[in-house]
Amino acid sequence: MKCSRCGFTLSNDFDRCPYCGNFIAKGSSSPFDTKINFTDNISVKTKTLIYVILINILFAGVLVDWFLNFKYGITVLSYFVSFGSMLVIEFISKKTSPISSFEKINFFILGLLILMSGLGKIENVVDARPLVVGIIFPSYLILSNIVMLLCLFFAKGSNKKMHPFITTFAVLVNLTFSSILFAFTLVNKYSGPFSIPQEAIFPFLEEYAPASNILNYVSFGFNVLFFVNFVLIFIAFVASKVKTKYGSRTN
Repeated sequence: MKCSRCGFTLSNDFDRCPYCGNFIAKGSSSPFDTKINFTDNISVKTKTLIYVILINILFAGVLVDWFLNFKYGITVLSYFVSFGSMLVIEFISKKTSPISSFEKINFFILGLLILMSGLGKIENVVDARPLVVGIIFPSYLILSNIVMLLCLFFAKGSNKKMHPFITTFAVLVNLTFSSILFAFTLVNKYSGPFSIPQEAIFPFLEEYAPASNILNYVSFGFNVLFFVNFVLIFIAFVASKVKTKYGSRTN
């Protein structure tokens, strides 16, 4: 049997993966894990079938929104419905550690914020882009790292364990987006001879200035600091694993 999160091979006696702390589902733990038999040789999990339907809803929403020139936020809504439903099904169908649960929620929220940054305007109703890009996005990038730390420090027992590469990827994603927002802030403020016209890149970023500028600076600095410290922790983690596996050299 293998862990569904990290692929670690383990025996049937384990309730949780000893490597990443993920709960091991035994048997059909929820209605979503039951199989639907189409023929004698073909069967599909209920969860898989629902996922296929939700992905089709997402693509249909994008196509309709494209046909309407992306004026009504249908892409954002279809993303929220489809991936939000998948997230709920994942949490119902199997138990996961706090850090694993937060990583899934984090990627979902980041995807939603990215879409709202570009497609958050509904014709003649509301334009959410200034608020998302200027305030919500940088604030969330700070908050998500704080929540990640809380999940690691306050989880008990095997819940503290994480998959180092997945968590590292999550930290890198946060750093990347905070760097992009930081760069946009600098471009919008730069007024030299080779400056890019403000209309070209997020002309609405200045609507919440100076609060948006301050938040983007703080978010970038916080994410850089968090990344550096996380790399140091990751190096210590790898060193401890190597030492445990091969032993330490003694004179």
